[in-house]
Amino acid sequence: MTTLLFPPDVAIVRTRIPGFASLNAPDQRRAAAFALQRDLGVDPASVLLATRAMTTSDDVSVAFASAAKTASASVPTRLLQAVNVNQISWFGAPAGFVIGPDGAAAIEHPGEPSHALPAEILSMLSAHSGTAQVTLIDAADIPTGTLELWHAASGVPFVAAPANDNDRSVTTLEPVTSANVSPRHTSLDRALLAACVASVICVSVAVVAWATNRGVLTSAGVASTSRVDAGALLSRIVTISPELRNSMKSATYGGNAWVIALSAPAGIEPFAAALRNNGLVVQVVTEPEARLRVSLP
Repeated sequence: MTTLLFPPDVAIVRTRIPGFASLNAPDQRRAAAFALQRDLGVDPASVLLATRAMTTSDDVSVAFASAAKTASASVPTRLLQAVNVNQISWFGAPAGFVIGPDGAAAIEHPGEPSHALPAEILSMLSAHSGTAQVTLIDAADIPTGTLELWHAASGVPFVAAPANDNDRSVTTLEPVTSANVSPRHTSLDRALLAACVASVICVSVAVVAWATNRGVLTSAGVASTSRVDAGALLSRIVTISPELRNSMKSATYGGNAWVIALSAPAGIEPFAAALRNNGLVVQVVTEPEARLRVSLP
């Protein structure tokens, strides 16, 4: 933020507020107040202010005054408009004062002879090589050909602003109104919410699937037992042959062995071979239904 001009009791500053041009007037004042608080430590509740978007949408000129000193304040509209990123405004040439993109200066000693450019103008032009033009506002009588000489000396055109009754208008500084901010749901918010819901659903499905597979043992008729080795043996069986769990119709523990009934006898021998190869004692029964009797050696 750059301070440009200090009229009586009013300061004009230049700042940058992303997306300023897309806001409505109350939101523009609130955004400007936030910028003042951020960069200058100004309490938004203690100021009156007015704003104007500059050449680019993010550059803003802000005029503000202390609300404690006056109940109402205003600033000449032409001063607020004079702040521009690519031009210099010269008031009262060949004397007066000049406002540039990043500063203001009073011209106390006009160039001599009258067609010479004041040092303040030359200094400001050298600091801003991208200046498009110098606009003369309320200029005094300037000898014919002087503007052309200034152009030739600086390489920048000097243009006299046309007389306009609006040049005498003022912009009223207004207080910053508070607002109840309601959250806005953007497309990104909705996408994140959908992803969150999908994640919850996936986790829920996984938990249900895990619980279903674990529940096969009990829902299929696994008898309860107080012996720890019974559970350890069953866990070893299903670890050795995970496919066995999907074919299991019921499982009963008794006589230090698990008797496992299968829904189909087709894969009983591979199951038995896998368990035997891992050190378990296995008996195969096919009638009246396919069963495996598995015990520790």
